[in-house]
Amino acid sequence: MDVSTTGARLTPTKPIDTTDEFLDWMTHLEDTLVQGQESKYSRCLELLRNRRDAVDDIIYRMNSFRDNLTDIQAHHRVVEEKTRDIQSLSDEILQEDTALGDMIHEIEARLAYFNDLEPITKLMHSPGENVCLDPDFIPYLGRLEECVDHLEANPTYKDAELYLMRWQQCLSRGLTLVKIYFSNGIRTQVAETEKKLVQITTGDSTAPLDLSILNTLLYVDFRTAAAKLQPLCYALETSALKHDEYQTLLQDCTSTYVLARSQLLSARVSSHLAHISQKYGQDRMDTIRMAFTFVMNLSGREYQLYFNFFTRESPSLSLCANLYNHFKPIIYSEPGVESLYEMYQTIQADIQSKDPTFGLHSDPVARTNHQPAANAPLSELQPFRDVVSHILDDVRARLVLRSKYFISQSIQRYTPTADDKRNMAGALAQDFVYLPLKDTQELLDKLQPVVLPSQLQGLANQAFQACIVALRALKPHAPDTKSPNGELLLDGFTRQQLSWLRAHLSDSDFDFHALQL
Repeated sequence: MDVSTTGARLTPTKPIDTTDEFLDWMTHLEDTLVQGQESKYSRCLELLRNRRDAVDDIIYRMNSFRDNLTDIQAHHRVVEEKTRDIQSLSDEILQEDTALGDMIHEIEARLAYFNDLEPITKLMHSPGENVCLDPDFIPYLGRLEECVDHLEANPTYKDAELYLMRWQQCLSRGLTLVKIYFSNGIRTQVAETEKKLVQITTGDSTAPLDLSILNTLLYVDFRTAAAKLQPLCYALETSALKHDEYQTLLQDCTSTYVLARSQLLSARVSSHLAHISQKYGQDRMDTIRMAFTFVMNLSGREYQLYFNFFTRESPSLSLCANLYNHFKPIIYSEPGVESLYEMYQTIQADIQSKDPTFGLHSDPVARTNHQPAANAPLSELQPFRDVVSHILDDVRARLVLRSKYFISQSIQRYTPTADDKRNMAGALAQDFVYLPLKDTQELLDKLQPVVLPSQLQGLANQAFQACIVALRALKPHAPDTKSPNGELLLDGFTRQQLSWLRAHLSDSDFDFHALQL
């Protein structure tokens, strides 16, 4: 209440004249004051009530919020549990899906072997041998190998025997087509080459080989043909390596190849070697050296050409080794031990110049186990090893045979000439050497690094026995000679020769007392 208003109300409206008026005014004044104080209190109380109601409303709302949060929390836990359940279920579903996917892939992979059978069978049974040139042919051969291996590893499959038989039939059909196509391709190439050679040599197959023409027609053209045939040969070799039943097809191919090359080269190689012999005439070592070099170079070319078609050496690869057959007439035309020994040394020096580690001495084990030269590829050295082995075996065999003949004719049946008898009678015992003994020593010295140890022992025994027979036959022509220590010796045996004999013979082989008078 405004003070001015309150003051106006407390002011008497008229003058107070009596006691009753004063008392009335006092009563009025008291009522007015009390009323004013209660109004303030009422307003304050009303304000407090309003604030309390507001607080109660807030508390009510807070309790509602708390209840709502509790409900939300409970629902959240329920949702979280459901989410975990769903996630676990989803993981199981994903695992099952992955397992199903793997199973599907595995089933598809297994079915692929069977699904491939129809297109492969259709291709393999296409008419004509040119089916080998189809881009899918070689991959299909590899796929057939995989199919056969897979079914052989899983014989419990339904109808496994039936499908295995069909796959093997397709593989056999395909590899047979390879053999036919290869054989026809080689024969066609040989026919074309023969035609060109006949045109160049005017029909004379015995004409000496022109090396430049040889390289072009016999090697460049064949290497060009090999570019188309080699992948087919490799597929056949791979199958033959896994399955023995296809070895025959591979051998047919290699045999066809070797026969074709022999057809081209045989007569011309023999003619060229004859031309070399005619050119160098009586110079036997030059003839041998040139012929040997020609055969070696040709063998190297043939060996390298072979591996333009094939990747593995086959027992049918006999062309390089058989080239030495053209060398045989030169070997067997040598009648003497000395010339055969020089031939051996010439061949030895030539091959060791190409491969210093090649063991060409008499020990065949060392020759077999030798290591190739570090700077020479195996493909270049292999034909030399093959051909040289055959040539040296022939030279050795011929040398052994001629040595036996020399021992029986020149040593055992030695007949001294008149000059020999005069030399025997006039020479000092310690200076003169009997020819049979000299021949025996020289022969064995030559044979020792060439022939095998077993052969050398047999020849040594034969030579020594023949030498003894010859020396005993000479005894009547030899004067008695006494050595400085008083030992009586057969004239012609020096101390050096007697020591050499003792080093090579035991007393049981040679009766040294027979030398004493």
